[in-house]
Amino acid sequence: MTSCRCCNSSSLQQLIDLADCRSLIICSRARMKTLRAKNYGVVMYGAGVRACPWANILDFRQLVDAALDDQKERQGPFLAYSLLPIVAPESVAESDRPLICLLAVNNESEERVKAHFSGIVKRPVTCATLCAPKDIWADLARIEKVAAA
Repeated sequence: MTSCRCCNSSSLQQLIDLADCRSLIICSRARMKTLRAKNYGVVMYGAGVRACPWANILDFRQLVDAALDDQKERQGPFLAYSLLPIVAPESVAESDRPLICLLAVNNESEERVKAHFSGIVKRPVTCATLCAPKDIWADLARIEKVAAA
């Protein structure tokens, strides 16, 4: 039995859903391209082990401005392979561009990170999780709604 290269699923049901896995990649990239064309800033919050696979699987090099991380030790270099710069969350506070924030943090930290980030950025931010949300399609639909506006 083969497995999905992106999510490493090998169960029969997960392999049946392999088309959804590929669709996720295609839909995510298409939505990011639409947002970039509309001058949205797109950032990924988190520069650790959750961020690297998504940044590379979805090939975000040309679609995401930066990876944000609170840990000063991570700031300065680039996210492995994708070469996204890792910067402090405060670095995007002054821009007036609408902003999409892709959360690459553990699910338990998402609400805290959203609250922290909304305190830094004083303009509307649309957040979507990359790390096993209850319904990834609902998060993508929310981004699509913003992109369509």
